[in-house]
Amino acid sequence: MIFDYEKLVQLMLPTFLRRAVLIELLKMLVKPLATMHTAFLAWYENARYKANANASVISLVHHISREFGTVATIGELDGKPTDFLVSVQGLVDEARIRKLIDSYKLAGKSYVFESSEIEFACEFANWTCENYDEATTVEFVDYVCEIDRVVTIGFSYDLEGSNFGLVATASRPVHSTLNITGMIYGIAPGGSHFEAGSFYLSIEAGNQRGETGVGIYTQTGASYYLDYLVVDPVTDEFYDYGIIN
Repeated sequence: MIFDYEKLVQLMLPTFLRRAVLIELLKMLVKPLATMHTAFLAWYENARYKANANASVISLVHHISREFGTVATIGELDGKPTDFLVSVQGLVDEARIRKLIDSYKLAGKSYVFESSEIEFACEFANWTCENYDEATTVEFVDYVCEIDRVVTIGFSYDLEGSNFGLVATASRPVHSTLNITGMIYGIAPGGSHFEAGSFYLSIEAGNQRGETGVGIYTQTGASYYLDYLVVDPVTDEFYDYGIIN
């Protein structure tokens, strides 16, 4: 079941407490709950899929493809001495794929496994001690290039009356939709700081820019700045996201 936590925050508040600053603060507080709920739904769907898998050829082939990202075929043999043949294209970990097949195949059935490329994962079953010292030095003989994963996010804003217009700009198009929250503070002419409001905006996947406008508390002659900035998610399979302070 999918919950709209931001809408739920507003619905649960009494009408006389539904103020922009309080609503945005509560949205920030329930954001981790929404993230955990999304993670739980992903885990639940994966667990339900594994529970529904069975020993049929169609189910095993689909399960292997889903888990290892490779194309598999299963052919029946005559049972002398093996019952079926599992063929896999590409590089796979044979130990892991055999473990998956053994978990679902019918008891007493035997099989052989073939692949053009195989990798093995192993670990020591007990302590292993070596009694020698060896020093090795290495150096690069050419330039080494690393993938630049960092995407920075900067902010600009303008104030018209009590309306605070805010724009967030990423250094490149983002891969995931980014949800950004933060607080808006003011500095009065006398130097004292005061809380002016809060904001929430999104940069949609594939875009570099997100914007919003919020009403804030203002004082004559005051200047304003942003603080307690939070971006979610902070990383994905392509980039790490960070805010320029």
